[in-house]
Amino acid sequence: MGISSRFFCGVKRMDLFTRVKEVVQQVLEIYPDIELVDLCIRPQNSIQMITVLIDTPQGVLLDQCVKFNKMIGYKLEENAVFKSKYNIEVCSPGIDRILKTAGDFKRVCGKTIKLTTINPGLNEQVLVGVLSQAAEDKIFLEVSKDNEVQVNLDNIKQARLEIGW
Repeated sequence: MGISSRFFCGVKRMDLFTRVKEVVQQVLEIYPDIELVDLCIRPQNSIQMITVLIDTPQGVLLDQCVKFNKMIGYKLEENAVFKSKYNIEVCSPGIDRILKTAGDFKRVCGKTIKLTTINPGLNEQVLVGVLSQAAEDKIFLEVSKDNEVQVNLDNIKQARLEIGW
């Protein structure tokens, strides 16, 4: 799960991130079909902005985002996490979401993806092809009819679905 803590630099801020993440995890227990894709907290003016990206195998409906948002707000208040104003935004990562985890890749098997690899000592390489298989630590990408490439997840800099409009 690619949970972002990039907006935190101090111990107090990280503690806040940890507390919010714990609350989100509590809500996830109520909705086991929902997966947390990303969590981000950033100051905006005098308000803390909490952005929660969620997904399900079937995609996310607006109604699910609203329910999840209300439940997070309720739990944050119940646990007195914030002493100041905050705003919660719950949404779907969208079809152009970055693929990070083995679960992300498994979900898009059979679809065309574009990825950039990083190999120590070598240049970055951009590959486009059909994701034929995804394991916990590697994927198999069919880049042409007779050429399947194996890529370790640790060597992927960035990957997304290739959307053909």
